This record gives sequence, structure tokens and C-alpha cells, in this order.
Amino acid sequence: MIPSDFKLRTLYGQGFDWPISYDELEPYYCEAESEIAATGRVVVLAAHAIETPRILLLSTGLANGSQTVGRYLMDHPSKMSYGLAREPLFPFRGPPSTSGIDVLRDGPFRSKRGAFRTTLRNDGWTWPTGSPRGGATDFALSPTQPVSVVDSQCRAHEHDNLFIVGSGVFPTSATANPTLTVAALALRAVKAIQARLAP
Repeated sequence: MIPSDFKLRTLYGQGFDWPISYDELEPYYCEAESEIAATGRVVVLAAHAIETPRILLLSTGLANGSQTVGRYLMDHPSKMSYGLAREPLFPFRGPPSTSGIDVLRDGPFRSKRGAFRTTLRNDGWTWPTGSPRGGATDFALSPTQPVSVVDSQCRAHEHDNLFIVGSGVFPTSATANPTLTVAALALRAVKAIQARLAP
């Protein structure tokens, strides 16, 4: 968090002000960063593409034998399309995205330029407030691949009891939101975690 996050009502007339300031909490951030530790038969780190590499690097370079933790971070840019219709479309009824244009999502052109898709939205003239990130703890079949931190089960190559789950393991980005893929990878990792915990 940043100092202004603590006084949104005062600065921007939105939400609420915190009962404490960033300056009051800042010494405790430092203490928390030096005191946090995790031990166990299995450790699952699921802080996605920004915080996961940060935690690993602050942990004396844990799982960083490849020297790639924190590298290859990818943005998932948003593409929005707007238009005016001759007849009312009754926005704000139904799902926010009613359909999309997917013809530029995949094809031979991807060897020369990136793919994208655009949605036809049903929520007025809005703009997304965030953009998913990926990479920075990429996965590959073996630790000898140059950008690999975890294996195909999301298990760290160097620590068989450390699982890194989230969009940080993506070795490439996609044209659609990654949430379902993150959930699928997490559920897939559960089987390897259960096998590791088995007596």
C-alpha cells in the first residue's frame, strides 16, 4: 500500500480514511518483512506474479538457482471496443461481456506479432481498473530450460515441498483473462501436493 491508500476519503472523497496513517504502520511493515517465515511438510506460495517473486527473493533467493525469479514478467493488456447502436441494447442487464471478436486470437500471424481479442461489453463506457500479470516464476518441464523456476506440477525445481501457484508460472501470456487457467493450474497442483503429503 502507499500513503494515499490510507486517506482516500480526505484526498479523493471516496471510501473511508483508515484510523491510522501509513507512517504509523510503516515500521511494522519493516518488522513483518524481517520476521515472516514459513515451515512445513509442504509450502504453497500463491501470491501471483508480483508478490511471489518478491517473497522468494527476500527469502535469500529461494528457488532461484536458475537466476530467473522476478524476470520475464508479462502484462496482460486490455483492449476495449466501444460503439453506438441505432437501437437500445439495454446495457447493465446480463453479464458485463456479452460477446467478443476472437478472430485475432490465434493464427500464423503470432510468429510476427501478438494476438488479441476484444469484448463487446454491456456495462456502459467503463474502463478496466487493473490488468493481470504473469510470469516471473515460469514453469517448464525441467530445470535445465533457461527460464524455469517450477516444474509442470508447479513444484519448485530446487525444493520438492515448495509449490508456487498462480499466474507467475505462466511462460507466455494469452489473449483472454487468465483467471480460469490460474484456477485450473491450482487444482492440478493439488494432486502433486496430496502425493507429497501421503504417508
